[in-house]
Amino acid sequence: MAALLLTISVVDPTGFSALRAFGSEVTAPVARVINDARQSTQAITHKVSAYIDAASKNVALEKELKAPQRINRSPRPTFGKCPASRLAKNSR
Repeated sequence: MAALLLTISVVDPTGFSALRAFGSEVTAPVARVINDARQSTQAITHKVSAYIDAASKNVALEKELKAPQRINRSPRPTFGKCPASRLAKNSR
């Protein structure tokens, strides 16, 4: 089949052009369906990967939010009360 098409393309380029146009017209509906299916699959894949990426970012942000809470559990600083003022009160 390939040899026949090659021979036609060399011997009669105009006739081969008509065959190509006919082949394109015949396969166009199927090609559109396949292209739509491919694009839908790509869109679904993109949405799933975006969801997984968002989930992993959420986990990282939650860890980041919990980290300062561990630091903040230390005793609160006593503003205005330095050790020297405590010593002065105890010596009276």
